[in-house]
Amino acid sequence: MSHTAFTKENVELDADYVVVGSGAGGATAAVTLARAGASVVLVEAGAWRDPEDYPHSAYGGMRDLMFNWGGIVTMGP
Repeated sequence: MSHTAFTKENVELDADYVVVGSGAGGATAAVTLARAGASVVLVEAGAWRDPEDYPHSAYGGMRDLMFNWGGIVTMGP
């Protein structure tokens, strides 16, 4: 397992599957495929964070980890 941060140069990887988004659905799909022996690439819009850099409150999580403060989750029909 490794990660590649955003770069202006092209990144070429060889994988069986590409999963877009590492949220609940994407992470579940990726781990299921990987456990079955497939090579999987996860593509995420957010920046890479080391575990010690994660916010330690709900406020910090909404501010730092959710697009538009989570507004996309709460808006809609």
